Amino acid sequence: MRRLFILFALLPTMVIAQNNTLQVATTPDSIPQSTVIPALGKDYTSIDSLSKDSTCLNPQNRVERRACKAKSFAEKIDSLIESRSFAFYPTTMQALPKGDMRMIYAGYYYLFMSPALVEVHLPAERGLSQYMTMLNFDTEQIADFNISKYLAEWSISLLMKSTQGEEYQISMTISTITGEARVLIENARIAMLYIGSVGERKEEKKHDILKQVEESPTSTAQIEQEAAAEN
Repeated sequence: MRRLFILFALLPTMVIAQNNTLQVATTPDSIPQSTVIPALGKDYTSIDSLSKDSTCLNPQNRVERRACKAKSFAEKIDSLIESRSFAFYPTTMQALPKGDMRMIYAGYYYLFMSPALVEVHLPAERGLSQYMTMLNFDTEQIADFNISKYLAEWSISLLMKSTQGEEYQISMTISTITGEARVLIENARIAMLYIGSVGERKEEKKHDILKQVEESPTSTAQIEQEAAAEN
């Protein structure tokens, strides 16, 4: 009986404690609240894989960098030849068929080619004694101007007539791998092979601008600034 009395006496206290425990467990402030934090990543870079080689946009090693430089070099030559207006700068010359190979150290020799105008300023050798002379003329009398490309080599050919009435045939090949350009100029009296490179006609543009000093009232300082801008 005594045990039952003690049990009944403690029963209200147990119920109160249980209720208090439930109240504490169900209090909103006691429940951990989860917070969603967005993950931050690197900026996304869009790559145009159709018009450009994605490898050359971000080369990873020396092999890829060298390949990209070669690709860029070839693209510059392609763009230059496709413009159909470019200059050839010789470094060697040889009279065919058995002439000696000669170096050209003077930097002012060039050959400018376009479908509407050809400018020739090149050293040459004539006759059996191979005496030195010069081809120096501009002409608009041009025929059969042809440009084609096979693999890594461009081929250009044309017929022209000089101001003295001489007819010449010009054949040129340009490598997009090495940049080497070979020019053959020939007619019934001469056959010359030149080796060099192609580029824009910068020196002649500078010369034309400086020539305006004598023909225009523009100040010399302004002309020099225009010449410097061209380079």
